[in-house]
Amino acid sequence: MKKIVIPLLVYAFIFVFWFFYRSITPTPPVWMDNFVSKPVVWLFPIFFVVRRIEKKKLLSSLGFTKRNLLEFIIVGIIGALLFFFYLKIFGMVIFHTTVQLDYQKGNIFEIIMILIYAVITAVIEETVFRGYLQARLTNILHSNFLSIGISSVLFALIHTPISIYVYHFTIDKIFIYELYLLEVSILYALHFTFSKSLTSSIAAHATIDFLSDLLI
Repeated sequence: MKKIVIPLLVYAFIFVFWFFYRSITPTPPVWMDNFVSKPVVWLFPIFFVVRRIEKKKLLSSLGFTKRNLLEFIIVGIIGALLFFFYLKIFGMVIFHTTVQLDYQKGNIFEIIMILIYAVITAVIEETVFRGYLQARLTNILHSNFLSIGISSVLFALIHTPISIYVYHFTIDKIFIYELYLLEVSILYALHFTFSKSLTSSIAAHATIDFLSDLLI
C-alpha cells in the first residue's frame, strides 16, 4: 500500500497550490487559466513524477495513443451528448429548468474559443485524473471500482475552490455541484476504463464542458 502514497501526494500538491491560486486570483483571464496556470500547477508535477520517479515514457504511460482515434472520439462525444441531455431533461422535469443558447456567446468567434478552451481543459484534467491518478490507482489497488471511485471523488474536490471563490456558491449549492462533478467524472472514468485511452474521456469531457458553457 506504500505505492499509493505517491499519487495521493501528487494530488495533494496540486490541490493545495490550486486552492491557493484560486483564492488570490479568482477571476483571471480565461487564457491565463488555460494556457499558463493550469498547465503549470496541474501538469508539471505529473510530468516530473512520470519522467523522474517512475522513469516511464510520458505520453504512452498517461494514456495517450493513436489507436482507434476516430472511433474513440465518436464514442466519447455520443456518450457525453446522451449524458448531458439526460441531465437537462431531468432538470426540466424535476426542477422545471429551461435550456437555451447563451446569446452573449452566440457569435462564431465566441463559439470557437469556447470549444478551444473546452478541449484544453479536458486534455489537462483527463491527463491528471484518468491518465495518471486512475491508471495508477488501478495498478496499485487492482480494482477498477475503487480507482474510479477515489479518482472521481478527488476530481470533484479539486473543483471546490472555483465553487467558493468564483461562483460564490452557498453550502447547499456546493454540495449539488460536487455531486454533479462526481457523476461526470464517473462517466469520463468509464470511458477511460473500457477504451484504455484518454481519447474517449477527453472527447466526452470536452463535449460536456462545451455544451455547459454554450447552453444555459
